[in-house]
Amino acid sequence: MQKIIYENYLIDTQGNILNTKTNRVLKPTFNTHYNFFRINLFIKGKKTTFYLHVLLAKAFILDYNPKTDKIKFIDNNSKNCKLDNLKIIRLCTVFPKNKL
Repeated sequence: MQKIIYENYLIDTQGNILNTKTNRVLKPTFNTHYNFFRINLFIKGKKTTFYLHVLLAKAFILDYNPKTDKIKFIDNNSKNCKLDNLKIIRLCTVFPKNKL
């Protein structure tokens, strides 16, 4: 199953990103400082860097909100960037704000 993430880019549940303009599968790089895969996409002619697990969540998890949710790797292996290995942690339910 593939979904459009940005103009000229498709992502599948295995974390593969296809550039539909060049018909090439893009290769992410592993950021050893943060321990996540990242990928550069050209959006409106400007290079923009994204984390692969965030793109997967935005594309396939309908109620994912990057402001209130965190992404957890089920097997604790951040190199396993597949949709079935991602779990959303809702911070607003885990740490609710106290209302005075």
